[in-house]
Amino acid sequence: MPKKRCEGVGKDQTTSKPGKAGKPTILQKDASVLETKVLFPIVGIGASAGGLDAFEKFFTNLPPDTGMAFVLVQHLDPTHKSILSELIKRYTSMKVVEVEDGMLVEPNSVFVIPPNWYMAILHGKLHLLEPTAFPGHRTPIDYFFRTLAEDVQKLLHELHVHQIELEMQNDELRRAQLALEESRDRYLDLYDYAPVGCFTLDKNALVLEANLSGEGLMGMEKDRLMNKPLTRFGHKDSQDTFYFHLNLALQTGTRHVCQIKLVKPDGSCFHAELESVRIADSDGEHSRLRIAISDITDRTPRRVGPTPQHDAIRSSLDRYRPDRAIAETLRG
Repeated sequence: MPKKRCEGVGKDQTTSKPGKAGKPTILQKDASVLETKVLFPIVGIGASAGGLDAFEKFFTNLPPDTGMAFVLVQHLDPTHKSILSELIKRYTSMKVVEVEDGMLVEPNSVFVIPPNWYMAILHGKLHLLEPTAFPGHRTPIDYFFRTLAEDVQKLLHELHVHQIELEMQNDELRRAQLALEESRDRYLDLYDYAPVGCFTLDKNALVLEANLSGEGLMGMEKDRLMNKPLTRFGHKDSQDTFYFHLNLALQTGTRHVCQIKLVKPDGSCFHAELESVRIADSDGEHSRLRIAISDITDRTPRRVGPTPQHDAIRSSLDRYRPDRAIAETLRG
């Protein structure tokens, strides 16, 4: 490929090295492509053709695990094959390679410019470009150092922008967390100080949560209520109704209401209205019940023997034996 000739120095004295078909070169900027970001030091070293002795002393006394990348740019004879990379391998155990277009810079490695090329770095990748100036007017060292400085500045700018974006996201997350905490606190206040007894049960009717009204209603402190079956408070005349109600709410997922008689630990009884609905647990499984219990003793007429409601539920239990079996399982 014939080289173009022009006067001048810097970026105007280069053309990009031809690559594979359709492959963008350094001069083709595509903002939609996310390049690899280099987050380790890159050391550029420039030398004249007689700089081999300096290279030998430098790399002989340099540890191989500095975490840095070293890019060597030397004024080389454009008409002869370079053996610089082979010579550098004698002085260091680091990986030493002659640069190819698009090569990614890696730490603890040495990258050597090939003869008769300009070299630039962009987003941590080394790119080769054909020089267009006359051999006596070429400045490959200046050109590489300029692109290295520009690449660092771009990286610092991108890191600064990324830091600002992270800070904004962090602020949004903090505000969302505060809003969730406020919502949770409001919910807990409503739950704890609700005028009716509120309970959360697992699928075995064990008490997972109870509010203050629930403690007073059952005559038992919350700590003593936890992990105890709520069905233990059911009066013997209301056991079937109680179990059927819990099973129906758990199986159907709809809101259900019933009236039963409950017994406190001191042996006193009261008439209660239960309103139950199925809810999801922390894993998303609908295996819990939220129950609101109200004391309706003052508005419940005294009656000897089973109530019509009890008779209706008893009839349902007789018709649907599978539900009764499940209720018996819950009871056990």
